[in-house]
Amino acid sequence: MVPLGLFLIGYASVTSMIIAGMVLATFVVRAALQADPNWWYAGYAVAAAAAVVWALRPNIKRLRQGTERMVGLRARLARRQDHGGAGTDQTP
Repeated sequence: MVPLGLFLIGYASVTSMIIAGMVLATFVVRAALQADPNWWYAGYAVAAAAAVVWALRPNIKRLRQGTERMVGLRARLARRQDHGGAGTDQTP
C-alpha cells in the first residue's frame, strides 16, 4: 500500500504524513468504538504524528516553495513534460 501511494503521490514526505494521519485515525476510531476504550494508544498516535510532522518541517517548506523532489509516476511524467514529450526520458 505504501509503495503504491508513494508511486502515485510522488512525494515521500506527503506519503509519510498521510500514513501518520491514517495511523492516528485508526487508533482514535478503535478507542472510540471499544466498550472499554484505551485512549493511551490514541495519545501515542497523536505524539507520533506530531513527531513525523516536526521531522518533516524542511520538506513541508520545500513543498510550499515547489522545490521538493518528486519520485515515482509523477516525477516521470513531469520529467517527460520538461523534456518535450514522450520518448525523450533518458533515465533507465
